[in-house]
Amino acid sequence: MSLANAGIRGAYFTSLALGFRQVFSLLTTFYVASRLLPADIGVFSLVMLVVGLAQAIGDIGISAGLVRTQKNSAVTLSTCFWVSAAIGAVLSIAMVLLTPVASWFYEKPEIEPYLRVSAIGLLLNFLTPVPMAILQQRLAYREIAISQGLGSLAGALGTIGLVTSGFGIWGLVFQPIIGNLCIWCLLVFYAKWLPTLQFQLASARDVLLDGVHLLGSGITVYLRNKLDIIIIGRALSTKDLGEYGMAQTILYSPMHLISSTISRVIFPLLAKVQNDLDKVKSAVLKAASWTALLVFPLYSGLVVLADEFVLHLFGPNWTGMVVLIRIMAISFIIQSVGNVSGPLMIALGRTKTVFKLSVGGALLYFAVVLALVPYGLKAVAIGYAVANSIVGLITLIVALRCAQMSLNEFLMTLAKPAMFALLMCVAIVSVQTALDPTTVSSFALMLVVGAATYVALIYRFEEPAWRQVLDALFSRKAA
Repeated sequence: MSLANAGIRGAYFTSLALGFRQVFSLLTTFYVASRLLPADIGVFSLVMLVVGLAQAIGDIGISAGLVRTQKNSAVTLSTCFWVSAAIGAVLSIAMVLLTPVASWFYEKPEIEPYLRVSAIGLLLNFLTPVPMAILQQRLAYREIAISQGLGSLAGALGTIGLVTSGFGIWGLVFQPIIGNLCIWCLLVFYAKWLPTLQFQLASARDVLLDGVHLLGSGITVYLRNKLDIIIIGRALSTKDLGEYGMAQTILYSPMHLISSTISRVIFPLLAKVQNDLDKVKSAVLKAASWTALLVFPLYSGLVVLADEFVLHLFGPNWTGMVVLIRIMAISFIIQSVGNVSGPLMIALGRTKTVFKLSVGGALLYFAVVLALVPYGLKAVAIGYAVANSIVGLITLIVALRCAQMSLNEFLMTLAKPAMFALLMCVAIVSVQTALDPTTVSSFALMLVVGAATYVALIYRFEEPAWRQVLDALFSRKAA
């Protein structure tokens, strides 16, 4: 199978896995919210802030390091496994010992038992990097998707069963534990690998060095993503925090599904061709084009239909969210098409550069949010959009230079998807002005007109692209 077909099939299976995980998460959230009190969800949210930071540390970049270096000897794999497991054990023990500190900081002693048990799930996170890397090296996207999808399903069913049985918050606490255990077992099964007692630090030194830089990057990205929520929660009203948080959730979801899919797929491919810059360039431009084709219509359509979208899906109490969506949408477009930067630099061995850029971006973001929060929610949203756009553009330019590519060349790849999205918006506005925006039927008609226009443009002017997708997914050669 060609690398292009492998990438398309990888994107197909990865998107299915991410889509299923989001569906399971949403359905579980709706069910749990109907069975528990808001105070219960609040307590669990405090637990997840602590656990989330620990999860951001994740596998300290070992999985990415193994894929980039393409190392797969028995001694290297076992060494990486035991290093990761040891770090996970230390962090899990530290989390147990520091639970009194967390309860003191939040002034909520009831979170202590939940944090202690959550430490078990944290340890499981550190057992998955090596079998995951083995499957990524083989481009075994289908097996990874099955593992993650079934793991998410197991966690969701476990949570629903525990909550239904009257265990309350414990159902939420055990969700990642059950899910991660299932994922690890399936990854080991598909990888057909188990660690041995072999240990030679020198064999994995470059892999671990990559991991240190990616560890710092992961922590700073996590803190940056949570910083605005913490500051707004303390400085503004709970209504402001609710509108801001929901607007971010709406904007983040499509970017996460699409860009994460493409990023996870393109990284192993780039790692395999890292010494051939022509192939690297081709893969990056194709990934950017596909990302733009999927992202541009979603965000541009959301901007045009923001009033109707909020009114019909959230109700009149959420109208303050409309302006926030429109302000921040542009930054999410830039982030989406620029998400290829990270996998590109990591595949080329520039993990130190990734770390520096993430730290610089977090500092800029912190300064902007802190300076603008006294001026209200709109000012924070503008600052968020500007800061993230600047960081995204700088990161993209640096990444392209690493691959000896020009920004103009990259932007030209986005020209056609941008034109398609613009024409789609024109079609929506043409019917929008003639319809009553308060009716659900009018909103549905706008969506149909927009989708039909965009699909028609893709069918007419992007025939090579969609035919390649069909061939990759359904031809016998691809299978």
